[in-house]
Amino acid sequence: EDSSSSPSDEEAAAIIGGAARRVSSSRGKHDLERELPGFCAQLRTIIVRSLIQWWRLQRTRIMFLIIVESAAVFLGLFDRFVFKNPPWYPTNYVNVQIVMALLVSVYSLQTFGTADELPVYWREASHGLNRLSFFIGKSILQVIDQFLMVFGFATAYYLVTTPGMPYLLFVLVFHMVGWVASGWGYLISCWLPYELIPMGPFIAALLSFVFGGILGLPTEMGVYLTNPIYELVVDATSFARWGVPMVFFQYIRYSPQDMDEMSMKNQVIYNMTITDYSKGWELPGDKHHFWTGALALTSCGLVLRFLAFFGLIFNNRSRQV
Repeated sequence: EDSSSSPSDEEAAAIIGGAARRVSSSRGKHDLERELPGFCAQLRTIIVRSLIQWWRLQRTRIMFLIIVESAAVFLGLFDRFVFKNPPWYPTNYVNVQIVMALLVSVYSLQTFGTADELPVYWREASHGLNRLSFFIGKSILQVIDQFLMVFGFATAYYLVTTPGMPYLLFVLVFHMVGWVASGWGYLISCWLPYELIPMGPFIAALLSFVFGGILGLPTEMGVYLTNPIYELVVDATSFARWGVPMVFFQYIRYSPQDMDEMSMKNQVIYNMTITDYSKGWELPGDKHHFWTGALALTSCGLVLRFLAFFGLIFNNRSRQV
């Protein structure tokens, strides 16, 4: 055999040395060692892939947006023409925030918790996927849907009920509530065991009613906010605890109410709402409760996403190998 057809010892050493320099510390269980893209490169790839997936689901998204806006119109019509509640009535905003939080949290379950995509994520994670890149990339695309849902819901309800306060302030409060609701959706989807994924919408609905409807009742704030333990639990978990007074106090700020024109029942509810919410914690000088609520809701959404990220890492850990 002609020795010229085989590499020399020096050439073989050079080939092996070059391959060794390309070895990365990341490896699959049975894979060859390889160099993987960094955080930014993976983030860019995940965003592009998620954008393609997002675009392919336009029909489903449009149907869900129609449902969201229909729910807002339905609630607005009942509040204004059936129940004939005054626009400042706190119960109105508890109901609409619960419904919106339920819809947003259920929709957000698909960001990390679909039964079809999780096996793909586990395989990619076992082959060097940067989990933080994955989490941030998926979250960025979900913000688009969250914005569209909250914007459509709040706008439809505002147009039907025409509350006497600036539109931008009204919508901003609902966006903050939606920020928390999507965080709950992330948390559920990232920590729910794979076998219990079908239970996700039920759990999201349960949490929306508990944290919005039970812990967020304006009529019970006098009880919650006078007990330090109750107040801590309500402040930390209830989006309605903050969302309702943000709208209520902004409304009476821009549309002062004439007590003489109110019924006795409405006078009692009006005065009780102001008194009870004033018993809770607030930032110095924030008599309208807006910046206090904004800080609380923003912090709550961040904490929920932080906890959800840990769930993405540690839940179903045995499958990510």
